[in-house]
Amino acid sequence: MAIKKINVLTASPDSYSPLYPVSIVDVTKGATQFWGALDGVYWVPGLSRAAEDTIRTDDGREFIIFQNGFRVTNIDFFAIEKV
Repeated sequence: MAIKKINVLTASPDSYSPLYPVSIVDVTKGATQFWGALDGVYWVPGLSRAAEDTIRTDDGREFIIFQNGFRVTNIDFFAIEKV
């Protein structure tokens, strides 16, 4: 069910994209264990995106877009912050 909801997220009319921190979560045996978030790695909607696109935030941070292997659906893109 969560995939269906996240699959409809897109950039706003002004081309702003939400950046969601990528987290490592263990959900074995019915218990959820949060292990942490990857520093500078964010999930981003893939609609109107391509690998190697860049995103700039209002505070001047810059991110490069990557795709998940050969997959190119709306949920298969992530951004890594340039430092």
